[in-house]
Amino acid sequence: MADLSLYKVDLDTPQPDGRRGESPRSAFTKYNDALDALRGVVEHIGNTPPPNPLPYMQWVDTSVESAMLRRRSADNTAWVEIGPAFQALGSAAGASLDDLLTKAGNLAGLDDVSMARNNLGLGSAASASLDDLLTKAGNLAGVADPATARSNLGLGSAALRASIGTGALYGRDSILGTVSQSGGVPTGAVIERGSNSNGEYVRFADGTQVVYLLEDATGRSWTTPIGALYMGASRLWNYPAAFAAGTTPAFYGASSRSSNEVRGVSARNITPNAMNYFEWTAVSTPAGDEKYVVLMAIGRWS
Repeated sequence: MADLSLYKVDLDTPQPDGRRGESPRSAFTKYNDALDALRGVVEHIGNTPPPNPLPYMQWVDTSVESAMLRRRSADNTAWVEIGPAFQALGSAAGASLDDLLTKAGNLAGLDDVSMARNNLGLGSAASASLDDLLTKAGNLAGVADPATARSNLGLGSAALRASIGTGALYGRDSILGTVSQSGGVPTGAVIERGSNSNGEYVRFADGTQVVYLLEDATGRSWTTPIGALYMGASRLWNYPAAFAAGTTPAFYGASSRSSNEVRGVSARNITPNAMNYFEWTAVSTPAGDEKYVVLMAIGRWS
């Protein structure tokens, strides 16, 4: 620190002409010198460092393209770079006072902290402590396995995917659920599955639907002659889920029995909601013989 006692003006020493203290010229000279000394201690501006630096003195270094603020170290041995001498203001500097007051007012009178954060457009991180945020950021430090890093940050598999089209990405929680469409574009889950007394169904986001039913036909008789075959009574199958109006699903049917004769299932009157079917076989089969029937239809729900 500069020795400011060197610039002290003497006001009391008697002079030969009867005056006391130093002459006005001497006093003002010391005053000007003191100002120069203080200016050097507080800040120096130039393209070269000050010739007689002191601890903690500041120097605006203009020798670089963007002037740099430097401060003298405590032991007076080096210049420490602080940062740009002229720092741009943040985005708030460009906002109007009314806008800033409005944003500040979003917190006024709100007892619900979560609502206040939401009004200001802040995410959940705004409620986390600094230690917590630093810990979360540190979850990536030194982790060589990207999968582990994603898991530490609570990210799902969607974090791996690039955006597809303009829609939202699907995650594990949106694969199974209720499928839906709007104008032919999927808006719900990827796969929907259900069942009732009429069988089971699976719907897909693209509009495809599969319905099926496994029946125990042991109590039925397939004994009515039809040419060289024998058939059972005509039966009605209401689908477990309807197909789109105006469409006709494709049908598949099969029957099983312990013997090896030719057998099958045929359908007629196929509609979007139901169909009639009957079983047929090459050997007359009375009720009580163990046998099963499988019915399946494939079409579109949308």
